[in-house]
Amino acid sequence: MEGRRRPIIVVGGGTAGSVLAERLGEDPNLSVALSRRAPIPTPTTRLLRSGIGPADHLAEHGRKVRADLPVGSTMSDHLGPGIR
Repeated sequence: MEGRRRPIIVVGGGTAGSVLAERLGEDPNLSVALSRRAPIPTPTTRLLRSGIGPADHLAEHGRKVRADLPVGSTMSDHLGPGIR
């Protein structure tokens, strides 16, 4: 496969998977993709999971409301290729 990069998919985006993908990505002969089971936790998702956010949204997901605040009202998905 001269001139072509070999594709590698690392399944598991925890610390070990991330380190492995980073190290494999240093090889110019490899094309590395990291697959995660769940989205990367953000401060907003952490607040929502802890019960801080819009009360109706939290109730829909069975979360106890600790504070009814407009958390996440400006959230949007930022999808990137994630493949090098």
